[in-house]
Amino acid sequence: FNQGLGALIKNEIQGNITSEIGWAYDKSDFIESDEKTTYLKSAITIDRDFSKFKTKAELEYYHQISEVVLFNLSRFQTIVEFLINENWSTVLGIDREVYTESSNRFRIDPTTIYISINRKGLLN
Repeated sequence: FNQGLGALIKNEIQGNITSEIGWAYDKSDFIESDEKTTYLKSAITIDRDFSKFKTKAELEYYHQISEVVLFNLSRFQTIVEFLINENWSTVLGIDREVYTESSNRFRIDPTTIYISINRKGLLN
């Protein structure tokens, strides 16, 4: 969960650049703990439209502000998505987290690769 304020840095026909600052938290079952971890979050997002596909790249930083119980979970997170075909709304994405504490043995910089396929107008 996160909330914040954002600003449009650059707006063009082919895409835009935005920034965000706010707060976020992880709930316990997500991080295998019974704690809620709270962060200050900052982010920058770049969206680009090309003739055959669209891209989205995000760089986010989560700075842990709640008490560190076992691990400092401050981290950088990068997300890259490609919208390949608008008729099928095919999204291919890569999500990578890099923890700022080298002694953090919670997870070793996890990477998630995902694909989402949706037929536009299938149920309309």
